[in-house]
Amino acid sequence: MTGETMTGEAESAPTVIDVTLVSLRVSSSMISRALALLDDTERASASTRVGDARRRYLVAHAAARVVIGERLRVDPAELHIASEDRGRPLIEGVAFSLSHSAERAAVAIAASTARIGVDIERIRSRPHLDRLAQRVFRPDEYDSWRALAQSARPLAFARRWTEVEAVLKARGTGIAGGFASANEVAPGWSCTDIDAGAGYVGAVAADVTPIAVRTHALRLGDALTRRGETAR
Repeated sequence: MTGETMTGEAESAPTVIDVTLVSLRVSSSMISRALALLDDTERASASTRVGDARRRYLVAHAAARVVIGERLRVDPAELHIASEDRGRPLIEGVAFSLSHSAERAAVAIAASTARIGVDIERIRSRPHLDRLAQRVFRPDEYDSWRALAQSARPLAFARRWTEVEAVLKARGTGIAGGFASANEVAPGWSCTDIDAGAGYVGAVAADVTPIAVRTHALRLGDALTRRGETAR
């Protein structure tokens, strides 16, 4: 799969997608502040997780609310986030997508006229990597992947995985939509890799072309501290 940050006719203005990268490592004092931003559905989901998994979920979802709230100029705790039948998140006034892996999250935002998906993955060896590679690569690409040195395969796999996941999330189907169906970017769609930082890879997909991707960084602890100071 190939994608470019900006494609299409010169006179066509690109759809801007802002991707904010967030570290999920926060001090313990920030956990309760993050939890306070979530709605009942998110809190219920968080309650099914323990330890680091719970912390990562809380921080990722709180960060998404902070980023969206800044975009819409709305209190993050007051945002109403709904979802389609297959789980695609919806919010009035903006298109967004959230992904998190290990200790990093990515929040993508664009105009509400677009359907977007973002995926981020930590580069790592996986159980049954060869079997997964057969699902996300076309046969000729799989052969090329197998020809890589063993040490290079996790990175190449992760890049393709994020591209496929981003497309499926933009469609609103997730993995249930089938990896094979996302191997090629459909006409009128865009998919491009993003710089997700050391040890990670990421991709953004949208049902529009051309696109222009801008990346940002957010320290949730700083944002929550500023919010607390403003409230006093």
